[in-house]
Amino acid sequence: TKINEPRIRFCLSASHTKEMLDHTLTAFDEVGYIIGLQCSKRKPLRRLVDLNPEDYLED
Repeated sequence: TKINEPRIRFCLSASHTKEMLDHTLTAFDEVGYIIGLQCSKRKPLRRLVDLNPEDYLED
């Protein structure tokens, strides 16, 4: 991001639970979709709500 462009700062903490992070990422995803900030010339990624958490859990 260029210094003169808007940006969001996002800080993680060890005290954040997985549920808190999931809630925040879902909100970011929804807001970005609603206001049209999710744009790219690349093929779109799957929406967060379409992801299966079991695919990312370690055995």
